[in-house]
Amino acid sequence: MKKSGHTLNQLTAYHRKINTGILAKGTMKNYGATEKYFKNFLTTQLHRDDIFLIELDYEFLTEFEHYVRNNPIKASDPCVGNGVIKHLQRLRGMVSWAKKLKWIEIDPLEDYTQNPKKPKRKKLDLYELMRIEQHQRAVRCRCRDGRPGETG
Repeated sequence: MKKSGHTLNQLTAYHRKINTGILAKGTMKNYGATEKYFKNFLTTQLHRDDIFLIELDYEFLTEFEHYVRNNPIKASDPCVGNGVIKHLQRLRGMVSWAKKLKWIEIDPLEDYTQNPKKPKRKKLDLYELMRIEQHQRAVRCRCRDGRPGETG
């Protein structure tokens, strides 16, 4: 059976074209990282340069998640936890958008769920809160008269 239709590379190129200048520069940078991950995944794991959107399925996303967790773009900056989930959410969002564009009839990834973990943050102690307050006073003081002032 010959596959046809739009591909993942076409989708990301169109997404980039439409959203550059609309989405924040940092957001577009994050989409670029997601694109880099899936291009590396396609090349190293599936031995191909692109994939038709109709070929995407739950197994593809499961394998992609495993790849992102175990093959960081930068060795010094592995992608774990919520970082992995963000890449999956961006990919799923683009595929969902492809359905809205009528590039595909069904969203093959809609049943894939992730459970982001709420970050555990240590509560600030009284000393840390006081330092923040002093810093904010100093900033307000500088803003009023244009020069450093007393934080009193």
